Amino acid sequence: MVEAYGAAQPIAVGRSGRFAIVLLGGIGLALALATVVGGTVLADASEELIGTAQAIAAGAVLAVISIAIIPHAFAKVSRWAACATVIGFVGGYLLS
Repeated sequence: MVEAYGAAQPIAVGRSGRFAIVLLGGIGLALALATVVGGTVLADASEELIGTAQAIAAGAVLAVISIAIIPHAFAKVSRWAACATVIGFVGGYLLS
């Protein structure tokens, strides 16, 4: 749902809360549909195609995080967000 938040944030500025909820819900449904299609239609896809799709998706998630979420965390939440980010990346690397 991080992708939905990052995508809806600039669009929902200045609009009603209902608009933002509907937009987030629509993006969530689109993601769910993409998951179902990916799990059924692409179930027998080659490892190269799956790896390419995962790399593109990871790049998109990283772009959304770096554009929308990290600046907000540093500006509005706390400077400790930097420590949490580093710990999260190191933890993810160690778990992989």
